[in-house]
Amino acid sequence: AAKVEAYRRGGVFCFLSYTEGMPNAVLEALAMGLPVVSSDAGGLKDILRDGENGFVLLPQHDAPPKKKFDPMTVANAIERLVETPELHNRISTINWRYARQRFAAQLGALWGASFFFARITIREIEPLTLVFYRVVIAAAALHLWLFLRGVSFRPALSRAGPFMLLALLNNIVPFSLIFLGQTAIGAGLAGILNATTPFWAIIAANVFTSDEKITPAK
Repeated sequence: AAKVEAYRRGGVFCFLSYTEGMPNAVLEALAMGLPVVSSDAGGLKDILRDGENGFVLLPQHDAPPKKKFDPMTVANAIERLVETPELHNRISTINWRYARQRFAAQLGALWGASFFFARITIREIEPLTLVFYRVVIAAAALHLWLFLRGVSFRPALSRAGPFMLLALLNNIVPFSLIFLGQTAIGAGLAGILNATTPFWAIIAANVFTSDEKITPAK
C-alpha cells in the first residue's frame, strides 16, 4: 500500500540505470500511469519509446558511473513533463494502457506458471537436465529473434568471456538451485523465495560494488 501511494504521489518516474535486465520498478511506474525519464539499459530499449512513454536518455558510455547522464538534460526532461500538463496527461494515459495490455495478467501468469510446471517436470526429468533444456531452448529462441530482427550477434563475440560469466551467474546457477530446491518444496514457496531476490541484491551490491552502497537515503 505504501508503494502504491508513493507512485500515486509522484509526477514523473526517473530511472537512470546504465546496466539492467528488465527492471520491475519501470514496469510498476508504467502501470501506475507515470511518465518516465529513463535510460535504455537492458530490456528497456524494447519497451520504451522516446516521446511516447516519456523521455529516453542515452548514457555516455565512456564516462565514469556517476557522470554517465548530463544533469541538465535530465532536469530539462523532467521539467518539460511537469510543466506541460497536456503532455504529461497524454503520456500517463498511454503508459497506463500499455502496461495493462502487455504486462498485467500475462506477466503474472508466465512467472507463476514457470514454478508450477517446473515442480511437475522435475518428477520426470533430473533438475540439471531440465536446466540444460531450458537454457538451450531459450538461447535458440533468442537467436531466432535476433535473426528475424536483423541484429547480428557478431559484436558480442569479442566479449564472450563476460557473457559466459553473466549466463552462469544469472541463469545456469539460479535455475539449477531453483529446480533442485523444488525437489523438496512446492511451487508457491519457491515463487515467494524467488521474490526475495531484490533484498539479497541490495546486500550483494553493498558488499561487492563501490558505487551502489546502502545509504540512509536509499
